[in-house]
Amino acid sequence: MSKRWAVPICILIASLLATQHGQTSDTLIYARQAILDGEWYRLLTFHFVHLSTNHFLINLFTLAALWLLYGRTMRMREWIGATIGSGFAIGLCLLLFSPEVQWSAGLSGLLYALFACAAIRSAMSGEYLSVAVVVFLVGKVVVEQTIGSSAAMEQFVGSSIVVDAHMFGVVAGLLSGVLLKETAGPAKSMTRRASRLADDSAPFGSR
Repeated sequence: MSKRWAVPICILIASLLATQHGQTSDTLIYARQAILDGEWYRLLTFHFVHLSTNHFLINLFTLAALWLLYGRTMRMREWIGATIGSGFAIGLCLLLFSPEVQWSAGLSGLLYALFACAAIRSAMSGEYLSVAVVVFLVGKVVVEQTIGSSAAMEQFVGSSIVVDAHMFGVVAGLLSGVLLKETAGPAKSMTRRASRLADDSAPFGSR
């Protein structure tokens, strides 16, 4: 199997391990008071806990779609950085800006972030489909913030949907994508310059 699937497989395994009934899941979900009491790890781990089979499956299908569309867009370490960084950012934003959210669980906010990260990076390279994806994500967040989440979706997953996690995910993902694009540019430029210098300094016969 291609190495590019390593990150989604790790996310899948983490979700399977975290999604258990009972005390294990309770110690991993986003629980505002527990975080304020010092359990900061919950800012990341809550993304991998799911509340029902339907909740897990819809996020699994979304993760697969993400990788089919954008799996080759970034290197593995960039995906890992975006996953961990955006994951913590979403949890921290919930803590700071959404005090009404007392608990949360699920991968959807992080998936919004990863979609936004990959899409904005591709859009900055001139891919029009990715521009449409970015517009869709931003539009969906605006709709959710205006009229709330879909009642049908809440019934399907068996729980209320924390739309603020989606909003913070898109913001974190867009920022991550722009930063990764900006840092990748200078790195590639330095690599090309180093290669040219090596070629220039090599003996004529070895070129």
